[in-house]
Amino acid sequence: MMGVVTMIVKGFQTFEEFLTEKWGESKLQKELQQKYKDVIKSLTIHENDDCIDLNFIVIKSDEREKGWGEKIMKDIIAYSEKVKKPIILSPEDSHGTELTKLENWYRKFGFEYEDGQKYGYLFCMVRNP
Repeated sequence: MMGVVTMIVKGFQTFEEFLTEKWGESKLQKELQQKYKDVIKSLTIHENDDCIDLNFIVIKSDEREKGWGEKIMKDIIAYSEKVKKPIILSPEDSHGTELTKLENWYRKFGFEYEDGQKYGYLFCMVRNP
């Protein structure tokens, strides 16, 4: 709760606003939200000079298991390779998919766990371009 209070005191209403201020707005996120507007429930990507931080991809429930997540991930990877920045993420099961299933899904795209301290995490999954 302390973190929420601190963000509000600093003028941030949401954690998303805080991340956008810290990392900057992602052009990639805007492009993907437009391209996949009929299937994305929620998408958060932040980018700085060092990496692309994929916070989450949530597909609308009636569009799941149709390959949309894979298409979006391939677009993110193509962008990562173009700009030569690693993609970092910390999988969590708070959006309805089991953690082990998520980790295996990300591994399919070349993500592996690494020490995330250089990115501001204790550990995270990373895919290098």
